[in-house]
Amino acid sequence: MSTVQEIKAVAAHLSLQERLELAEWLADSEEIRRLRLEELRRDLGLGVAQADRGELRDGAEVFRKLRLNS
Repeated sequence: MSTVQEIKAVAAHLSLQERLELAEWLADSEEIRRLRLEELRRDLGLGVAQADRGELRDGAEVFRKLRLNS
């Protein structure tokens, strides 16, 4: 069993308050913030590249379809 699996197994037995505290601790991690920022920049870069290629969707139409499916 990996360390992550072990942590998940233990976390499953924590109280809701303890899990919230653990989640907040992880979210406050500077390394996690850096990784999330890198991921966001990568995703934005992909979106810009798609837009540059003309691969765009009408936002109003996308939201209309989402409302119909919910």
